[in-house]
Amino acid sequence: MRKALRAKIIQVCDNKIAAKGNNVGLSFSVFFANKNDDPELLMETASWWIQEMRLDHFEKAVKIKALVKSMRDDLMIDDPPSPKGYQGVTCFFGKLNSRVTLQSLFLG
Repeated sequence: MRKALRAKIIQVCDNKIAAKGNNVGLSFSVFFANKNDDPELLMETASWWIQEMRLDHFEKAVKIKALVKSMRDDLMIDDPPSPKGYQGVTCFFGKLNSRVTLQSLFLG
């Protein structure tokens, strides 16, 4: 899990608990806006919630906070660097005119 995601989960849980009490439940989607502006982070969170931890759709915020805080610090990963730019290549295949865009990130 990324360090920034861990911090965000703890912050959101703290805010929800402060606003609604220890019985407040939440889903992994509460950590994101209602738009898909960071699909990789959303999928990382969903994978952790559903596949790794096998949590129900709604769980108590105190449980999620305790789970995340109990994770070892040395297992946390730094956030990946932001890409400085990218190049896109579009390829067309046969009669289907299928388009595949390949992106190569250049991290500088």
